[in-house]
Amino acid sequence: MGLGGKKRSILVSVLYHPPLSFQNRIQVALNAGWSVLVFDNGPEHFEGSALNLTVLGAESNRGLGYALCESMKWAYKQGYEYAFYVDQDTIFNSETLDHVSHSINSLESIKEPWAAVGFSAEGSSNWISVPLLINAGTMFHLPSLKQLGWHNPKRFLECVDYDFCLKARQAGFVLGQIGACPGFDHLTEQPKHGVGRLYSAARTGAFILSLFSLAFSALRLGPRRYAWIFIRNIATHLGSQAWVWWHFKTGAS
Repeated sequence: MGLGGKKRSILVSVLYHPPLSFQNRIQVALNAGWSVLVFDNGPEHFEGSALNLTVLGAESNRGLGYALCESMKWAYKQGYEYAFYVDQDTIFNSETLDHVSHSINSLESIKEPWAAVGFSAEGSSNWISVPLLINAGTMFHLPSLKQLGWHNPKRFLECVDYDFCLKARQAGFVLGQIGACPGFDHLTEQPKHGVGRLYSAARTGAFILSLFSLAFSALRLGPRRYAWIFIRNIATHLGSQAWVWWHFKTGAS
């Protein structure tokens, strides 16, 4: 393992009514030698007592931002250098984790200070710089994350990842993407309505407002091109939701 990717890393997930398949995937990670931390945001305590993992949680659902903030702080205090985050519906296998572990060694050669790297099934296995990452499938460099003040605990759900990315770029950190990750899939288990996922009006509104706030932050503090990125995401999201809604209402194939 060279620099010992597994021993320096921990797999992290935030839970809210996780699917039954989640425990099977966590067992795969444990069998592969990974440490695992889950933050339980659900009203019912996660039944993971038979698994050799760490479970954190709050008395109530404090949101994704709070859960990520507390989880990353805990991992850093325990001496981990990297935290690989997966959603509860992120599909992965032992090959996925081997790919991530071996990639840690190559990250040592990145010349610029970096805060996080996202893994995906598509694309090249070489590092490329990207402006944004989603939480699922992202490896966070915990010392860098500490410098940034961790994730924003005030963001309940929407734009927790985009808030982090903007903050990282404003502080001079780069973000990366590594593809060709075998067995990785964070779409299949998400709920869909035919051609895509239909969000509630409340969640869509919260997402749009969050993007507007980030766009204003980018205009004030830079990088200003992020304002355009966030405004473009608003248009894209509204257009895709209108398309999914129309297919759902009309039964179009």
